[in-house]
Amino acid sequence: MPLLQVSQLNIALPTPRGLAQAVRGLDFTLERGETLGLIGESGCGKSLTALALMGLLPERARASGSIRLDGQELLGLPDAALCRIRGQRMAMVFQEPMTALNPLHRIGDQVAEPLRLHSGLGRAQARGQAQALLERVGIANAAQRMDAYPHQFSGGQRQRITIAMALACGPDLLIADEPTTALDVTLQQQILALIAELVAERQMALILISHDLGVIAQNVDRMLVMYGGSVVERGATASVFSALAHPYTRGLLAARPQMAPVAPTGQRPRLATIAGTVPELADLPSGCPFAGRCAFTLPTCHTTPPPAVQVTGDHVAYCLRPEAMAPALGSALGTAPIAPGLIAASAQPARARGRFDARNTPASDPPLLQVCALARSYPLARQHLFAPRSQLHALQGVDFVVRAGRSVGIVGESGSGKSTLARLVMALDTPSAGSVQLLGQDLHALPAQALRQARRDMQMVFQDPYGSLDPRQRIERIVTEPLQALGTASRAEQRAQAAAVLAQVGLRSSDLDKYPHEFSGGQRQRIAIARALITRPRLIVADEPVSALDVSVQAQVLNLMQDLQQQCGVTYLLISHDLAVVNHLCDEVLVLYQGRIVERGAPGDLFQNAQHPYTRTLVDAVPRIAPGYIHARRMAVPMV
Repeated sequence: MPLLQVSQLNIALPTPRGLAQAVRGLDFTLERGETLGLIGESGCGKSLTALALMGLLPERARASGSIRLDGQELLGLPDAALCRIRGQRMAMVFQEPMTALNPLHRIGDQVAEPLRLHSGLGRAQARGQAQALLERVGIANAAQRMDAYPHQFSGGQRQRITIAMALACGPDLLIADEPTTALDVTLQQQILALIAELVAERQMALILISHDLGVIAQNVDRMLVMYGGSVVERGATASVFSALAHPYTRGLLAARPQMAPVAPTGQRPRLATIAGTVPELADLPSGCPFAGRCAFTLPTCHTTPPPAVQVTGDHVAYCLRPEAMAPALGSALGTAPIAPGLIAASAQPARARGRFDARNTPASDPPLLQVCALARSYPLARQHLFAPRSQLHALQGVDFVVRAGRSVGIVGESGSGKSTLARLVMALDTPSAGSVQLLGQDLHALPAQALRQARRDMQMVFQDPYGSLDPRQRIERIVTEPLQALGTASRAEQRAQAAAVLAQVGLRSSDLDKYPHEFSGGQRQRIAIARALITRPRLIVADEPVSALDVSVQAQVLNLMQDLQQQCGVTYLLISHDLAVVNHLCDEVLVLYQGRIVERGAPGDLFQNAQHPYTRTLVDAVPRIAPGYIHARRMAVPMV
């Protein structure tokens, strides 16, 4: 008997137009020690499937079908019975760590809580095991930080804590919903290797949800590609990636930025994107859910459910036109071209530049942004009453310049000082030493009114959209907030600009009247990006701007950022753990380690010929879709 058996799972959600089918007829089984990957764009039903397995669907959602864990039916089980199962027999790592962590409780107590509830351990023993778990997932100085609160950790560190909570009781089934979205590549590899080790050691089953094709390729036995609540392709991971069959799966792969050297800056290519956007659940056709975006669509595709077409072995694609697959069938490892017409904006050379060519700016021109000897230290708690107060040196002597219209990328592990640097550049924190100059003005020396005026030229995209969007405000109010602060447009003009910028990031004008909780995590990040773009600032500080986005929307946003730079001369300071994104968008890369810049250079030179051991470790940890890497779980890289 399989550990998990899902049969004809259907999930309906209430909408103003009635119930909409968010998941349609989902079937799969999972054995102990087996791993399954779910992949697809935001809104395709991945997270809803996970919530249904955990018994955590929204109150008004309706689920039917069957979910059996070790033969026990979970659908319809009373809440008290589900509470005894959750945390002990099955656990979940959520996409956004701040939704899983209580901001009022110390993290040591939160990790120890499931041990006390399900294992009957005393407080001291539970905290001892909690400390060991925090150390195992890479929290430095775990003993000293057990009494810290969630806001005292970086986004990546908070994600590590939620993983420790989920693994505390050694569940039979672990559901990981984007568990490494906020993590840098080295820590991502360490966490995924840790999960793989625990799966093998305890014979757990794992469901891994991710928008990163490289993560799925290297870490699961089988995969399901979902779109519009339905499975469009399934099979063994190696089989699927060696012969991508469905047009949607091929489109996802084509939209993924690569680590390969890019062309000279003037001919930087655009990323491929899939035509259109994910439709509303109530607008899905009764036939193939992808029919509205597929280049091979026939009239019958909108009304007739697609049949299962066997590609090889257990590799199956669901399509009414198997003959349309044939020209594009082939290896995902670079041997097969994408079928003509499949992609909306294929990876052609970037169009001619508009009125502003940033890369032709003379090096002698004054920089837009200049950071000089920047340092920031934070006091740590005393070990005892009379102990001296030690300092955490988050940044130490950081120097760099960013010229108008160029893009500078900042890479490094969580806790290396990247987000601290972003806050200092935006004058949201005060440096311990050094200066930040924007257009020749020292931001930290300006009086409040002058600083307010200087902020007209800079905007920021924060890493965590859940924390940066006011849950009580409609999207129109959130996106137009910078325009209201500037007072430069009427209410009607503000709404029109907001609708236009939402369209640019892949959302609809009708979304202006919704609230943040009505969107997925990836959609909330798009809203945050739209808010930063609406004033067309000179400088955008982007702290992980696409980390929560699926690859197709990520490609749209990166193309948009590239277009704005070409047409308007927008300057980017991009903080990202995704080296492929930095490689694609940036002109220069700064590698930050323990608050210091250890290497810098053009991305092509730096990533292909890294000199510092830390940079080589980052490059080696990047997930790859290449021969020898498919479903080849690597050992965790050592902490540098």
